[in-house]
Amino acid sequence: MSRFGRDTEEGVTRLAFSDSDIAAREYLRKRFESLDLIVTVDQIGNLFARRNGRNNKLAVLGIGSHTDSVPNGGKFDGVAGIAVALEVLRILNERKYESNQPIELVVLAAEEGSRFPIFLGSKVMTGLMSLEDAYRFEDANGTSVKEAVTKTLGSEHAESARKPVGYFTAWIEPHVEQGSVLEQHGCNLGIVTKIVGIQQLHVAFGGGSGHAGTPMNLRRDPMVAAATLIAELPRIASRVSSHLVVTVGALKVTPGASNVIPRIAEFVMDFRDFELDGMERFRRVMNQRASEIAENLNVSYSIREISKSSPTPMDETLIDLIEDTANSLALRTMRIVSRAGHDTQNISRIARCGMIFAPSKGGISHAPSEFTDWRQLTDVTDVLLHVVQNLSIGGQLGFS
Repeated sequence: MSRFGRDTEEGVTRLAFSDSDIAAREYLRKRFESLDLIVTVDQIGNLFARRNGRNNKLAVLGIGSHTDSVPNGGKFDGVAGIAVALEVLRILNERKYESNQPIELVVLAAEEGSRFPIFLGSKVMTGLMSLEDAYRFEDANGTSVKEAVTKTLGSEHAESARKPVGYFTAWIEPHVEQGSVLEQHGCNLGIVTKIVGIQQLHVAFGGGSGHAGTPMNLRRDPMVAAATLIAELPRIASRVSSHLVVTVGALKVTPGASNVIPRIAEFVMDFRDFELDGMERFRRVMNQRASEIAENLNVSYSIREISKSSPTPMDETLIDLIEDTANSLALRTMRIVSRAGHDTQNISRIARCGMIFAPSKGGISHAPSEFTDWRQLTDVTDVLLHVVQNLSIGGQLGFS
């Protein structure tokens, strides 16, 4: 898969619905069809590969992840989960295993948020966002989601993107940890108990553009306001929560000339916590401080929410099942919280969910040096295979 979007630094740049992402998805489609899986795509670009069971009226057992990457990202994020899920289905075919219910491998669209808002495919699929609203978003070049998805789908008939509660009897996402906890503890794999909550905000300061020779006391400089707030974010984070982390990785200055005082300074802020209260307190304190900075520097200030997901616990039944299965295979495991966001936290709105982590070497992710050993991916595959067989024997887990 890393052939699709490989860049000059040996990383992968495979943004959602880009030419490289479309090519990767077409490659996967052919792999799916070679296993006699029924391949469909929905209106937001999620790709489904179904293996039918004895009773295809039963709810679907779902497994999968995503294929899009961050700019100059790694080879394993998302794709490792697709590879593991695909191998599970290949083994089931090889063994002529007959499940009670259908099993679907889902390639979720636009998970990363590097081109369009984060978790776009799973948000539309689970009703967190309407298809119409999703279609309106544009990338930095003015290409809308609708245009990008249309290019991806071609002339195919697309299924409805919205899936009802109970569509999946259970959903399990295999993934790499994107942290160093499992490696530090010498574990073969991790069982996720909770996924971190994430908010992304667009913050903009507006001032008065002018010549670089303008006296300091006559300026209304939005860049100074933005820099002041960004510099204070770590202190604000540590004050409100011991677990909260905040990142500013995208900054834009207009007009963007070295000898011109900016007119606008805007950036995207990403903050995360395992507790909703911590996230709410951070946003409240940060917003108050940003307003004070804007007032002191005589600039305007605005904030717009790009995306929001709450901290999400995984299903206790699935946690226990994954753990018991791994223990029966003599694998060393630990329960772990995910400090990265995943589509699974959205899918938990409509299904019981679980996640299995493979260790990440050095904890590195979203970088070309991202790596997970093949043996560790095999361990995750073995566990997922047994869990899928266990769940598919009994059909539905049932919903209260």
